Amino acid sequence: MTHDWCIVSQYNARPSPGERWRNPPFSIGVRPQAPHAREEVLYVDLATFPTAGSQEQGRHVDLGPEAVVPLQRDRSYAVAIDFADGAGGEGLLKVRVDDKLIVDYAGPTGYANFAGCFFAYGLYRSPWCPGCEGLSARFVNVVEGVAE
Repeated sequence: MTHDWCIVSQYNARPSPGERWRNPPFSIGVRPQAPHAREEVLYVDLATFPTAGSQEQGRHVDLGPEAVVPLQRDRSYAVAIDFADGAGGEGLLKVRVDDKLIVDYAGPTGYANFAGCFFAYGLYRSPWCPGCEGLSARFVNVVEGVAE
């Protein structure tokens, strides 16, 4: 991998009128296991953000070493996500990869007072890598909705 990181899926939100865009509070991505390493990992990233209007930046949540999984190219992965946006403290994030629970988190998630939340699927890469190799991802059986 010739770039620093590549987001595969992310939870995002349109800011309220007059507010600036912020980084996604939750994402799943791919990155080298170490700088300049050939081995790659799948990782889960979570951040919480303050109330809209605040210039305070978000804080990253340490999800532990289980939130990083060795990745093999040209192999399918079954990823299941349970996510509840709860910037006030009532959030939830559970991530399973191939039926193995790698993230089990309850607490603040998302943006406080931001609207228009949505999941985005695609490859979002580090801008510091002009001429990076081509990548592709295939999303199948994607289901969004409210869990019962």
